[in-house]
Amino acid sequence: MVTVNKEEVLANMQDVLVRTEVEFEKPCTYVTVKMKNGFTLRESTTCVDPANYSEEIGKQICLEKIEDKIWFLLGYALQSEFSKA
Repeated sequence: MVTVNKEEVLANMQDVLVRTEVEFEKPCTYVTVKMKNGFTLRESTTCVDPANYSEEIGKQICLEKIEDKIWFLLGYALQSEFSKA
């Protein structure tokens, strides 16, 4: 069966960098993931009310978005390889 699985997605996430900066008086979380081939993906989050801000929640949201992007990219690469057969 030709497919991409969760383990492949996670295995491609080699390094994760998380940083938070204050912009326009609101904290913003930036997450950058370096894939095993050196390609990088970045996502960001912020909040409506800084009193409710959580870097951990922001990080989790960003990682979920990045995982979705990796899933898409791996699916594209697999389809490209599969179409050559």
